[in-house]
Amino acid sequence: MDQELIAYLDKRFERLETEIRHTQVSVEGVRGEVRLVAEGLMGLDERMATFRVDVTERLNEMRELIHLSYRTLDRRLTVLEVHRENQGRDPIEIIREKYGKPAT
Repeated sequence: MDQELIAYLDKRFERLETEIRHTQVSVEGVRGEVRLVAEGLMGLDERMATFRVDVTERLNEMRELIHLSYRTLDRRLTVLEVHRENQGRDPIEIIREKYGKPAT
């Protein structure tokens, strides 16, 4: 009976040791996969940072272009408004107004 119990326990310990080794191998595999995921995440983070810089630069360029366009349009509109205001008026009177000379 003692021999059977010892043999039974030996088999159980042997199976347990085998399962522990398999578990350790599996854990090492998971560690390697986690390391790969971490490296991929770091690479993705770097790419996102580069993308953010690129998008910010392009948005700033677009803002500058839009601002320039509005300034140009505003200047053109001002010229047209002045032209309309002065239409039909005496040119000498306009010059006097512009340069501050009193009318005689």
